[in-house]
Amino acid sequence: MKDFLASADSKFPGFRAADRDFRSVLVIVWDDFVNEPLTALTSPASGLFTPNSFHRVDGGSVEYPNVDAVLLVRHQHQVVEGLAGRPLADDRAHLLDYGLSGSFPPHALVTNPAGRRLPTEFLSALHAVPVEALNAAAEYNPGEIVMWVGIADQSAD
Repeated sequence: MKDFLASADSKFPGFRAADRDFRSVLVIVWDDFVNEPLTALTSPASGLFTPNSFHRVDGGSVEYPNVDAVLLVRHQHQVVEGLAGRPLADDRAHLLDYGLSGSFPPHALVTNPAGRRLPTEFLSALHAVPVEALNAAAEYNPGEIVMWVGIADQSAD
């Protein structure tokens, strides 16, 4: 998530300079475990969109002011099944059918506190549901912490 945000944040400033009304949405296609990116973004203990972000430079949280929001689309499973020629779930007609407004699974919108507010038309066009409105569904509840575990490459030894 950090790398996705950093990459998008570095690409959007030119658009903002050219159009003061520019709004940016980073769309990420994820699998059914959407609680993972939600935790990375919103966990009070270490979320990237919080003051306690695990991404820090010179002791301060890194903000991504050029990314107004992140839209998490649970569609990776559909891509895998569609490319394998197997039937799709969730009443999808074809591989690029991302569903209609109100269909399952919802597209979770996480707004960036350092970004700009999105117009209502954006939310409607993207079938975006603010993540706060999805907290009743278990898969849209972030965990309490983000733990990144790395395994050192021992092959060079």
